[in-house]
Amino acid sequence: MSRPPFLSSRPFLWGGLWLILIAAMALRFGDYASHYRYVRMNDLLEHLQYVDYVRMHFAIPRPCDGFEYSQEPFYYWLAAVFYVPALSINQNAAAIAGLGLVLNLAGLWILFCALKYLSSWLVRYGLLIFIGLTPSFVLHCSCIGNDGLAEF
Repeated sequence: MSRPPFLSSRPFLWGGLWLILIAAMALRFGDYASHYRYVRMNDLLEHLQYVDYVRMHFAIPRPCDGFEYSQEPFYYWLAAVFYVPALSINQNAAAIAGLGLVLNLAGLWILFCALKYLSSWLVRYGLLIFIGLTPSFVLHCSCIGNDGLAEF
């Protein structure tokens, strides 16, 4: 029977990984709380229109429906649950950005739990630092679009 990672024979090494995980999660929460997240979102209105279309029709739009491109459907089906037409664009964007935050945090937690299966501490630290603290991964956590689900 295997022991949980934090009860390992080297608790100080797992303690460092816990600190990196907490720092990575704090960066993601800080980015979500920031008012600058709307500045770097690409095609915010188009993504919200796509979500609204999926919510209204329960289907992905065809090319003849006026959308320039097709997207992977699963993210938009998930986002359609959080879209409320009576709310403003900023309120809908904040609700759907929360979905991206949850997906990103879940992916980070799954990575952390999977680290116990790697044999090298250097690889464990390197992988968690790369995924947890790389700016592009942090900044995608609160954007509207299917990038967050792809990173998950």
